[in-house]
Amino acid sequence: MRLHDYKYSNRNEFKNFLIKELDLSVYQQDKLKTNDIIFDSKYTVMEKTGKVNSNALWRLSILLYPIYIVLLFLYCIVKYVFTGKFAIGSERLLNIHTTWNKKIGI
Repeated sequence: MRLHDYKYSNRNEFKNFLIKELDLSVYQQDKLKTNDIIFDSKYTVMEKTGKVNSNALWRLSILLYPIYIVLLFLYCIVKYVFTGKFAIGSERLLNIHTTWNKKIGI
């Protein structure tokens, strides 16, 4: 399962979805609206995002992907040496990585 194809679901949208799809009674709808039964649990509710369209240029960039992965790994090693954390750590770099993976279909 590719987790970057999913996003966190909105509480109200999910409650409305449950009410509509499960045909809940009035009492059950009231309980669902007043108590956060689902959202107090340790599980998170996610919904699938739409498919990303990409053109041929994005698909051809897969040839550069192994070089990118090696550079990313080297970046993580250098960052570990200086900070002690072995992770990407940058939200901007993570967004670039996720967007590129979606575009090339990985």
